[in-house]
Amino acid sequence: MPKIVDRKKRKIEILSASIDTFYTFGMEKTSMKQIAEGLGIGRSSLYSYFTNRDEILHASFEYAVAEFNSIKKQILESELTIPERIFQLLSATLSNDSEIKKVMVIVLDYLARLQRLRKKIDPLLISFSHQIQELFKELLRQGIERGELIKHNVDNMSFILYSLSKSFLFQKTFYGELDSYTNIKSLQLVLKGIIIEKKRDQGGLI
Repeated sequence: MPKIVDRKKRKIEILSASIDTFYTFGMEKTSMKQIAEGLGIGRSSLYSYFTNRDEILHASFEYAVAEFNSIKKQILESELTIPERIFQLLSATLSNDSEIKKVMVIVLDYLARLQRLRKKIDPLLISFSHQIQELFKELLRQGIERGELIKHNVDNMSFILYSLSKSFLFQKTFYGELDSYTNIKSLQLVLKGIIIEKKRDQGGLI
């Protein structure tokens, strides 16, 4: 009997592996052949699921946004202090194994490409960026309510934290990996300014 393939499960496997391929080679240099090789399948098999690379790219973003909702839930329900959770989220942009980092690097790469070609920005990219900023806002609000963070303009600080995470990702996109220790110390210095003194030692961030 012919082997029965769970197409839905296989499609998810393709999207997950595609994110790794786009991250490794960059969006411009990634081909259907490279994606197929990363999966260990033939190109004909890959074409039975997707017609071209851009279709895989968009579907990968949709998959990544859905996965980010799960990550968001884990962070919001974590037993860590709010400063530790914010640090955890920011540190994810520095970890090579982080799915958040991989997706955000691809997002920045894609945005840069669209801007070069003067094409309309994909609403999905805007949605993904918005979700990350909203997560920062929610954590900052919780930190103030719990007395772990000083009162401050949450909108401004969430934008600063999001911009900081993007700056680390631009290092990967345009300059390659830089010293992660230096970047982590920079994160600690930024967070130090909004953590209430009595909580700093407990947070383990300073």
